[in-house]
Amino acid sequence: MDLSKIPLAIYRKAHSESWRFYQEQYSRLGRIQKSASKKATSALFESLHSLNDFLGYKNYRAADDFFFKFEKLPSFGKEYWFLYFVDPSSKRQLVATFGRSVEDMDINRVRIKTGTGGGIEADCAAVIWYFDGKKKVLLNKKTRTHIGRWGKSNSLNFHSGKNKFDFMGKYPDYSMRYDSGGKNMFSLKIMKSSKGRPFEIQNMLAGRMGFGLVNIYFDFVGSLMGKKFEGKCYVQKVILTSPFIPWNWGRFYTDCGILDFFTIYSPFLPAKIKLFTNVHYYDYRAGKMSYFKDLNIEKSPDSTHWHIYGKDYSLFAKAYSSHPFTFKGIGKFTYLEYFSEALDLTIKGRNCGKGTGIIEDAYGFVI
Repeated sequence: MDLSKIPLAIYRKAHSESWRFYQEQYSRLGRIQKSASKKATSALFESLHSLNDFLGYKNYRAADDFFFKFEKLPSFGKEYWFLYFVDPSSKRQLVATFGRSVEDMDINRVRIKTGTGGGIEADCAAVIWYFDGKKKVLLNKKTRTHIGRWGKSNSLNFHSGKNKFDFMGKYPDYSMRYDSGGKNMFSLKIMKSSKGRPFEIQNMLAGRMGFGLVNIYFDFVGSLMGKKFEGKCYVQKVILTSPFIPWNWGRFYTDCGILDFFTIYSPFLPAKIKLFTNVHYYDYRAGKMSYFKDLNIEKSPDSTHWHIYGKDYSLFAKAYSSHPFTFKGIGKFTYLEYFSEALDLTIKGRNCGKGTGIIEDAYGFVI
């Protein structure tokens, strides 16, 4: 459906009704878990409070304080880490994710229940996959994940039989390594990004629901499956005190700059009514960020070809590999990662060339 053809009055009415229905559904859950829901946003606020200096570009250590920590989550709370690596000059990409939930949840058929947590270890669903000419899934299992401090470094790791993973260091220098069956799968050295902004923080608090996240951007060098692997990456930590609802997110690297887009949709209407959008482009040459208010996303029926566009920008992309995630709890949620190539990117009428990136496509509703 082309939302641009919906009369403005109808759009506003649908938008308002969607939010009202969403809040009513969540408030019912809040009454069932009355004491827990009162703590939800305050717990999130306390987690983000330690980032005040970080928001002011003063205390980078606060990023580690947030990233290397299991939060004490309220009911319906979720926490996950997303580590993404790409060689923009090729199609080689790597993703490692760790996630946990307070309530019972199946993530790709892996049952996870961690309770409110807090401490130095917790059960997480862990997935690692990459593309290097062909797709390969290195890990999809429950892991007993540890977070701690080793000397002057922080560490997010698990050791299970012959599988060993470690992401360690302190801002802005880290390393990431994974061994399986006595063989090294990848070994990466991570350092502060030479181009673009170093980090971003987003948070939203509304009633009994909210989210907070930190994204930190890096360059990296190392090896993947015994071959040289270098390029751009970012690491992300997210805390949620709300259900999963539909979204699209993407990040593309070209020779000229970096395009990011993100939108959240209403889960309760047939039409994809956008509840929040964020689009920005970092221009390497100018050394500055441009922000765009409008975001339109079209895709082919097989989700291979994508068009992401607004008044002043346009991206045509083609997905060449994907990996699905299915979440089953109170409801069902599907999330897909598409490794993609940017076939054509224009910003304010200027051709910004080709590149490589990732698109997330998520739909459904799960508590």
